[in-house]
Amino acid sequence: MSKGSGIHTFTVQEAQNAALGQAQSRYYGPSDGTLDLSSGNTRIIAIHLIESATFDILEPESANYMGTTGQLGTALPTDMTFNKGTTIFGRWKKIATTGGGVVLYIA
Repeated sequence: MSKGSGIHTFTVQEAQNAALGQAQSRYYGPSDGTLDLSSGNTRIIAIHLIESATFDILEPESANYMGTTGQLGTALPTDMTFNKGTTIFGRWKKIATTGGGVVLYIA
């Protein structure tokens, strides 16, 4: 296998785990400000709400994913509350929440 960078250096199993967000996760709370992954190669691929929260910013990677900005169709309203225990999947590059903590899965 040729030497690459990032996900290209993983075994098949490691790459599949990374695609599921097992490469990195972190707690994010509303006092953490805006998390911006725009300049890197990683994206938030799942968000699990520990507490009910709204998204001030939920910027998708492309028009294929829902968000508060930057996608085709109707944007999510920034006053829409997602309930505790909800998990949403997609590919986001920027996030800011109000009201509750979430676990971010990053790949």
